[in-house]
Amino acid sequence: MVFLNWFAIYYLICQVAEIIMKERYTTFQSLIAAFGRALIDTLFQYFSVYTVIIKLLSSLFAVVVLKWYSFQFKNLFVTFLAFMTIKLAFIGSQYMFGNALPSSIATCAGIIIVLSSIRYLFRYLYNFIYTKKLLLNVCLVFDYGEVSCTGYYDTGNRLYDDYNKPVVVIHNKLVEKLQLEHVGRIATKTVNGIKILPLVDLKIKVYYNESVHRVYEVRAAVSDYLKSQHDIILHRDMGEI
Repeated sequence: MVFLNWFAIYYLICQVAEIIMKERYTTFQSLIAAFGRALIDTLFQYFSVYTVIIKLLSSLFAVVVLKWYSFQFKNLFVTFLAFMTIKLAFIGSQYMFGNALPSSIATCAGIIIVLSSIRYLFRYLYNFIYTKKLLLNVCLVFDYGEVSCTGYYDTGNRLYDDYNKPVVVIHNKLVEKLQLEHVGRIATKTVNGIKILPLVDLKIKVYYNESVHRVYEVRAAVSDYLKSQHDIILHRDMGEI
């Protein structure tokens, strides 16, 4: 019962930290962080310098888990301070209101866990059923041969260059790996405002099924904001033929 109370508290702390830091943690990240931190508080209940050090290290571990997909040392420290501040606030409330608070926190956290799990399940099913249909085999064509990668057909991509030609989006790691030279820049509108992205020239072969393909000579905007499932975001004009 002690472990479940701590687990509920720390899961709720992770959710509050996500809101305060304006970040997105997966359900799995929050569960692992809460599980590890709750386990330490359950095993080391008595105060000593040794236990304080262990609990601080376990809190740091929890924050590293939450920041796993966007790890930066400077931001890690800020998130750690936020995590500890929220924790102190919860513990202070616990002493103020007595034993009634942990059970109510457990109830709230349980609701959050169920809702988050449902959201995670629907997101997984969406990615598995719908998004998978939009992933296409793509080859980057060069004088020395072809490089295979994965493209995502995005009907929302309406980027055009100065000559009104479609502009795809390519991951910067792939550009660095292939040592492609920048040939210009393009302004793109994102949720965070206007961003200026470098451009590279590409010759792309897009496979729409096992036997049909089309070759496009396009420019590609270089960006960090691509999911791990694909290397290139194709243009809306590159639909199935």
